[in-house]
Order: sequence, then structure tokens, then C-alpha cells
Amino acid sequence: MYARTDTQAFFRNVWPFASLLLFLEGRVTFHYPDGTKPKDGHNSGGPSVLIGYGKRAAKELMNVRRLGSIVIPFRAD
Repeated sequence: MYARTDTQAFFRNVWPFASLLLFLEGRVTFHYPDGTKPKDGHNSGGPSVLIGYGKRAAKELMNVRRLGSIVIPFRAD
């Protein structure tokens, strides 16, 4: 998911429920089906975040935390 943390969708579906977020360092680049890489600078065009819902998902994201920065949402309720 694009890391559009200011959107209504993020506030409605991510912040209230996510257990952990992994903001990926750099931009995601998709390769062609044959495995070749696109030209330099041809990437996703925006920041990306992997969102974990629940303990198991949070644990799995912690295992790949080297890919970026971890955020654990705080809920004051």
C-alpha cells in the first residue's frame, strides 16, 4: 500500500486496527514478468508501507524489519 498516512482511508482502515507498520526504505521497483528490471528511476512513484494486522502478522514484519522502519501504533483508549 502507498504510505498515504494523511488519507481518510488510512485513518479509517489502518490507524485504528493495525498492529504494526513497516515503512519500506526507498521506492518499490517492479520487475517485468521475464525477470528483467526496468530503467533506473522507474519505480512505484511513492512511499510504501506493509501493514500487519494481528500478532502473527506483526511478528512476520519484525522478521524483515531490515527493509525499513517499524511503527507500532499507540492507542490511548
